[in-house]
Amino acid sequence: MKRFVLIFMVVAIAVVMADTPALSRQSGSTDIAGGRGGNPFSDPQQAAGTRVTEVRIRSGEMIDAIQMVYETISGSSMDAGLHGGSGGRLNYFRLDADEYITGISGRCGDLIDSLRIHTNKKTSPLFGGSGGNRDYQILVPGGTEAVGFTGRSGQRLDAVGLIYAPLSRRLDNRTVVGSVGQMGATAVLQTQLYGGGGGYPFAPRDLPAGARIAEIRIASSDRVDSLQTIYVLPDGRTVEETRYGGSAGRQRSFRLDADEYITGISGRHSTVVNSLQIQTNKKTSPLYGGTGGTDEYHIEVPGGFQAIGFAGRSSALIDAIGLTYTQLSQNLGGTPLQTGAGQYSQTQIYGGSGGYPFSTQDIPAGARIAEIRLTASDRLDSLQTVYVLANGRTVEGTRYGALNGRSWVFRLDADEYITGLSGRCGTVVNSLQIQTNKKVSPLYGGTGGREEFRAEVPAGSRVVGFAGRSSALIDAIGLMYTPISRGIGRGYGQGYSGRQVAGPGTVQYQQTALYGGTGGNPFADQNIPAGARIAEIRISSGDRVDSVQMIYVLADGTTMEGARYGGTGGRYRSFRLDADEYITGISGRYSTMIDSLQIRTNKKNSPLFGGSGGTANFQIDVPAGSQVVGFFGRAGQYLDAIGLVHARRR
Repeated sequence: MKRFVLIFMVVAIAVVMADTPALSRQSGSTDIAGGRGGNPFSDPQQAAGTRVTEVRIRSGEMIDAIQMVYETISGSSMDAGLHGGSGGRLNYFRLDADEYITGISGRCGDLIDSLRIHTNKKTSPLFGGSGGNRDYQILVPGGTEAVGFTGRSGQRLDAVGLIYAPLSRRLDNRTVVGSVGQMGATAVLQTQLYGGGGGYPFAPRDLPAGARIAEIRIASSDRVDSLQTIYVLPDGRTVEETRYGGSAGRQRSFRLDADEYITGISGRHSTVVNSLQIQTNKKTSPLYGGTGGTDEYHIEVPGGFQAIGFAGRSSALIDAIGLTYTQLSQNLGGTPLQTGAGQYSQTQIYGGSGGYPFSTQDIPAGARIAEIRLTASDRLDSLQTVYVLANGRTVEGTRYGALNGRSWVFRLDADEYITGLSGRCGTVVNSLQIQTNKKVSPLYGGTGGREEFRAEVPAGSRVVGFAGRSSALIDAIGLMYTPISRGIGRGYGQGYSGRQVAGPGTVQYQQTALYGGTGGNPFADQNIPAGARIAEIRISSGDRVDSVQMIYVLADGTTMEGARYGGTGGRYRSFRLDADEYITGISGRYSTMIDSLQIRTNKKNSPLFGGSGGTANFQIDVPAGSQVVGFFGRAGQYLDAIGLVHARRR
């Protein structure tokens, strides 16, 4: 009898495990970084539908304690355990409703000396001090989110890692859900989703630069069982995106020509997607799936746009479906790229897919590249560009990677500029050599790497900075460049030449001066559809300005939300504009961030948002005959710096 019970229990456990393969594969904990002191801890897994809303960090010269805060599916707040002591200053890092944690990084030794949090939307400030004898970076697997901490703690945080689970965030209708390619500069919009509420959310991420959709693989029976998008790169290589759904059903393939793109999908749905048909600019696919479903759906991307992939929810089949799309005038993957700091193009990026995307931005007007600072061992560990301004002052760009390996400096003459780079790469950049119009640098790095690469800018162009992906080293690299005749840094007060946006005509965008601090991540309102007007500005503020967001009304009367720049703190308020009203300037006070902000239009002034602090006043007016079309600046938990993007009134 005991043997029978034991066999029954083993079989029952096996059945349960077989019924939940995705959860068992996608939930877990990462390795931990730090020392061996303190007592072990691990946050418990939370119930389905619970999301992380805030991380509390106590820090001084090192990390004293960490704690996650959750919102349950019923809307109530719940704290995880506090790991560490009561010392240091209490900091709050808040997440948006559609935001989730993807990793952490910093420095450590016997304790955790510093900590930075990475999400799908932004990176936190660096909490803690400058100590520690090594860098660490911890990323959760793709398709998952961090839902808790693990590690060791006593009076301080001795070691840290992450608990992760399958993504459970809600995908909103027609929101900016990400960005294309290695640069993160081209906005990706999402349509409404149709189907049921089951499964885990999915959407395309990190699409290779210059890729195009070549094929859709669909498996179906009496419903749609799985979907997979196949891309072709400019060099002819094929990249297979993740397959969403299960392994059942008959598999078929829908192929697109080189000049063909997806414009819409349709079919029937109920609690799952019962059928699917794909429309392109040239043809319509067969109908995949069955005849069931309680409702029809029909999704079209707006004119002047193209679908770049699918979004939705999936489990052992496709539970819900929609499209992600971007401007038709943009090459998929963002090459060439036009950044908010000027009309800069980007070469292909070479290397692996790890790390976080970076690109050189905030280049001062009239600057030239004076030197490149590198650290390298058997691979390329870090890169930093140093500029010289017209007045002779030196400006250091952001360092990408970590200060490991031997340090090198490659200096350029006053009449010298970079024209290309080469080296070897695999999953990281193993070696790098820089070419200029006058000489070639030494080879930095090692002899490893399975592939050679070479990136050259077109004749008549010069490099303005680097683009790629970095973590504790340089994972991938490419170049940003501009015509020699344009110089660099024209985005700051000098304007830049026209760029094609959706719809007819060309819009000339210019940028004003920038006021505020040097913290936060660069941003710029871009890809504004032709004929759009600003209808509303949403501002969150307390004793300083926490965030700003533009709301546009398109020519067809629909509303489009621009990205929100800044954190989630402060009181939320809205400043609305009439149909014949436009912004002409802003003013306020600032120090290391924007303490207060007031908006001026051709008809009125807004209230003053923010507090009474700040060490200096600022006032920005756009030229007569122009109107504001968006913001640019720097933002993290707060609005660190701000300027205006403007264009001639029509």
